[in-house]
Amino acid sequence: MILDANAHVTPSGSWPAAGVDASVERLLAEMDATGVTRACLVGLPGLIGNEQVLELCARHRQLLPVGSFDPTAGDPDGLEARLRGEFLDRSFFGFKLHPRFGHYSLDDARVTRLFDELARWPNAPLVWICSYLYIPGVPLAKGPVELLHDRVVSYPGLDFVLAHAGGPDLLRLAFALRPCRNAWLELSYTLTDYLGSSVEQDLRHLCNHFEQRLLFGSDFPEVALPQALAAAQRVLEGSKPGAAEAILGGNLATLLRKRGFDAS
Repeated sequence: MILDANAHVTPSGSWPAAGVDASVERLLAEMDATGVTRACLVGLPGLIGNEQVLELCARHRQLLPVGSFDPTAGDPDGLEARLRGEFLDRSFFGFKLHPRFGHYSLDDARVTRLFDELARWPNAPLVWICSYLYIPGVPLAKGPVELLHDRVVSYPGLDFVLAHAGGPDLLRLAFALRPCRNAWLELSYTLTDYLGSSVEQDLRHLCNHFEQRLLFGSDFPEVALPQALAAAQRVLEGSKPGAAEAILGGNLATLLRKRGFDAS
């Protein structure tokens, strides 16, 4: 069983980068060709709305709904009500925070309010966070590893999926989060973009020593599923028994079942 924890499409199939086919038809075709059973369809502000995510997932059961939310958009006094309207008692598996798209820092007070509200919910959806936190025009009071660790450790009742696993900060981020059982590192983009660098060695190390907390993801459409899987198989070569099964699908399947979703 192979599960993709981070894929994107747009309703029109267009994408900000020229020549990229972001259609759901292409995603489904690549899933069929590579044996990917299910994929998290992750929303992106301005590219696909939450209702469109739900509609596509209802039409294609292979896709799992992960919305998006920008805590800096709209009336700040209505943040909590807006969050409840989007995600409370709805069928989302999770939602994504994308600080780079919203041009905000993860330690913004509005992000704190979001997490405070979410922590009150029973069976809150998972929170995806883009772990690439260096944003033009947004000074960081702390490094990305420290910012992510602060959020994860401050909300032990929430489960976090850290998209792209910190990139070049991968090993430090895994070390910081090892005691935190509520965070998983999603490997898309980092798997493909850093092959041949020291990060590849870090990936190989973590596949043998942190395998229960790693999730395979493709970052479709910017990375094709065959390319992402080939990179995963490369870093998994020679890994210990059970590591590939856990990373390629088993870990995400556990998170799905915990929230009542079918992993098959």
